[in-house]
Amino acid sequence: MQGSFHLLADVIRIEVWLLLSAFGLLLLFRMAAGEINLFGLITDKRTGEISPARIQSLILTFAAVGILMAELPTLTGTGLDLAAMVFGGSQVLYLYTKSESYRK
Repeated sequence: MQGSFHLLADVIRIEVWLLLSAFGLLLLFRMAAGEINLFGLITDKRTGEISPARIQSLILTFAAVGILMAELPTLTGTGLDLAAMVFGGSQVLYLYTKSESYRK
C-alpha cells in the first residue's frame, strides 16, 4: 500500500514540474515574441531609466525562488530560511532605494 502512495507522489511531482516548465516556456516564448512588455519591469517609472535596484530585486527574487524550489522536496528548514532571507533582504534594499527616490 505504501509503495502505491510513493508512486502517486512521484507522478504528481513529475506532473507539477512539467506544468511549471510548460508555463515557463510559454512565458519565455511570449516575451521573446514581444507579446509581453517587460520595459516597466526594470525601469524607474519617474525617470524612465534602468533602475539597478529593480534589476537586483528581480535577480534575487529568481534566486530565492530557485533555492525554494530546490529545497522544497527535501523539506529542510535551512534552504527555506535562506530563501526567505535572500528575498527579504532584497525587498528591504529595494524599498529603501524606492523611499530615497521619493525624497528627492
